Amino acid sequence: MASSNSLIKTSTQHVCDYCQSLSTEPSYKTSLPLPNQSQSIVNLKRCSRCHLVRYCSIRCQKAHWKAGHKAVCLPTSIKAPTLSPTQNPHVRLLPPSFTNLLQEKKNYIFVNSADLYDTNLLILLHGAGDSSLPFSKFATKLALPQTTTLAISAQLFEKLPFELGFTYFNEMDYNTGHKLQCSDPKRMKSLQNAVEKLSKMIRTLSEVWIPERIFLFGFSNGACLAMETALSWSYNRIDSIVLGGAICVAGGIRYLEENKDAKLT
Repeated sequence: MASSNSLIKTSTQHVCDYCQSLSTEPSYKTSLPLPNQSQSIVNLKRCSRCHLVRYCSIRCQKAHWKAGHKAVCLPTSIKAPTLSPTQNPHVRLLPPSFTNLLQEKKNYIFVNSADLYDTNLLILLHGAGDSSLPFSKFATKLALPQTTTLAISAQLFEKLPFELGFTYFNEMDYNTGHKLQCSDPKRMKSLQNAVEKLSKMIRTLSEVWIPERIFLFGFSNGACLAMETALSWSYNRIDSIVLGGAICVAGGIRYLEENKDAKLT
């Protein structure tokens, strides 16, 4: 490293490679929210040795150097080898605890961000009887910047009768063919189990992504699960840890109605 405090200005700004503070570049203000850094928009400077990483301060540069940048920082005069996506320091992989929990790859579809900056994670949940594939394709077409996507199948949750596929929780009494009321104990128990199971998955994912950078997108049955899970994290949060947010289509809050008047602190 040329010098620990040697930084030069850069015209192309992203986020600080150590603390993830957002730069003042307008094009990056349109990406998914970065909750922790929303109050401190800063100018970034890049490493004067390799010109590949950017920092908001000398302190972050020194910390990143000790954390591992020292091993990969090469002077611009030395041609660095081309990195594959799995070697790129900005590309993140699913933690083993998550893959072990979901048992088989058919239970999820994981796609890294197109720009190879996996800052955020978007989890997609499909409707009853559907599959994760069309939702993964939908997320790929969105091409959200700095966002990797994870479509989770309901195969590990509840199986529908008559070969209708899978659902995250039961919304019907298949013995009578009637829809279960929102307050029906069977529906509430099934939904609560689904929330706990998804939350367990999210806790393993938080080994790689902090919860504030994990977002949920759900449709119908998946939308209800997404909103219930996000709300559950809000009520049960520890040290102000909450999820980044939830986007729900054709679904909403059903289970935690008894807490609708509760105040979040």
